[in-house]
Amino acid sequence: QEEVKDIVKYAQDRFVTIIPEIEMPGHGVAALASYPWLGCTGGPYEVRKEWGVATEVYCAGSERTFEFLQDVLTEVFALFPSEYIHIGGDECPKDAWKKCPKCQKRIRDNKLKDEYELQSYVIKRMEAFINANGKKMIGWDEILEGGLAKTATVMSWQGVHGGIEAARHGNEVIMSPNSHVYLDFYQSMDRAAEPIAIGGFTDVEKVYSYEPVPTELTADEAKLIRGVQGNIWTEYMPTFSQVQYMALPRIAALAEVAWTKPELKKYSEFVTRVTPMVERYKNLGYNYADHIFSVRGEAVPTEGAKTLTLTLSSVTKGDIRYTTDGSEPIATSTLYTAPISVSGNEQVRALCFVDGQPAGRVYRQDFFVSKAAFQAAELQSKTSTGYHAKGIETLTDGIKGKEAFNDGKWIGTQQDDVVALIDFGTETAFNTAKVGALQEINSWIMIPNAVKVYTSNDGKEFALAGELNNIPTLEGMMKNGLKHLEVKFDEQKARFAKVVVERSKFLPEPDGSQKRPSYLFVDEVEIY
Repeated sequence: QEEVKDIVKYAQDRFVTIIPEIEMPGHGVAALASYPWLGCTGGPYEVRKEWGVATEVYCAGSERTFEFLQDVLTEVFALFPSEYIHIGGDECPKDAWKKCPKCQKRIRDNKLKDEYELQSYVIKRMEAFINANGKKMIGWDEILEGGLAKTATVMSWQGVHGGIEAARHGNEVIMSPNSHVYLDFYQSMDRAAEPIAIGGFTDVEKVYSYEPVPTELTADEAKLIRGVQGNIWTEYMPTFSQVQYMALPRIAALAEVAWTKPELKKYSEFVTRVTPMVERYKNLGYNYADHIFSVRGEAVPTEGAKTLTLTLSSVTKGDIRYTTDGSEPIATSTLYTAPISVSGNEQVRALCFVDGQPAGRVYRQDFFVSKAAFQAAELQSKTSTGYHAKGIETLTDGIKGKEAFNDGKWIGTQQDDVVALIDFGTETAFNTAKVGALQEINSWIMIPNAVKVYTSNDGKEFALAGELNNIPTLEGMMKNGLKHLEVKFDEQKARFAKVVVERSKFLPEPDGSQKRPSYLFVDEVEIY
């Protein structure tokens, strides 16, 4: 307790309030392992060796559970002067409750509809206890499930929809969407050059682009958005130095998101302000990320031509030098003076030089201009909200997505296979199709089951040309990565090619069951 008091005072002296989070009713395996009677089965329970979501949760049908949680919170109240107490409320599987006689009795006795309303019962009961002790409750957006507690502040992490719903209910909201403010995500698409992270992609500019107050809200509802929070979960950060690297300077961008009116935000001006801040990081010996000073590239289809136009830029005042053969740029490489036209398979590398010395990191982008690139094409399947990218253009623009599923280069779906129809315009010979696919188990993304290629000359009747079935997943439940899948077949001469990428329907569960529908993420359909 003395150590906690010391931390609280250290923060107070710097005008920071520490808000404790005591997880319930899920994410409590450590407590169950110590006190097995807190669970539905009585154990034995084992402390987790890997992070994740456990099916073992507090027993909501036992009064002893509530007595324990109230005792813990009473001790927490005395240690933390914060007005708020965070109770988690997230990622609570209902499996144990469905089988537990005590939990089922609680549902019947309180005329609850189901286990989701049982979770709401737990949250509301703890809310009453917290309020009775002069505190306010915060919970992750799952506390919306089964009915929202009246005085709870909702922390919206699964996108912005939970925050919108809570504000419309009249509850206060803290916006913390994983799409923009998860600082444990990769901050560069060049993952090979980065320390291992949980996945995703959120660079400084993406953090800065976030606006916490959704436009869907009325003026009165908007007043309920109390602020924004960045999350930096440390499962993949073994040292404080790495925490610094993941936080700086993204945390500076988040600060401006919190205190700047939308109409006053301008990224180029932020970069000007953050440059001397980075010098302070350097002088203080902090381990900061320098991606913000690297060359950036944007490639778009050239209007009226079957090529790409690549524009390079840098906030650093210097010369951009580049190569197109995959070699590392040096101070005497080609000077960038105008957008680059890309018409074939090229490996562009670019770096900024100031007074002949490199600044920032190397920009790397490979282009693959196959027979499918820039052709008339149609996406004949549905995508999931937020993962449509640029539609069919994403699959035929000559740019392969990297290992970040949310970098805008991937088509994502949780309900469909991906079906792309390519129209070459005239009869064309080809014998190979390639497709890129992701696996990121912790984001519910799985390698596809199969890839099938069909051909046609009239766009109506299609014949199977080749297929790749029973595609193995990447090894290990937490193994993330990208696979380039190739289907070879006898040479075809056809005007149309239809590529079907079949989704793996469910995520693999440790117990072999099939519960959670998986996502399929696909990019760049290549035909050769």
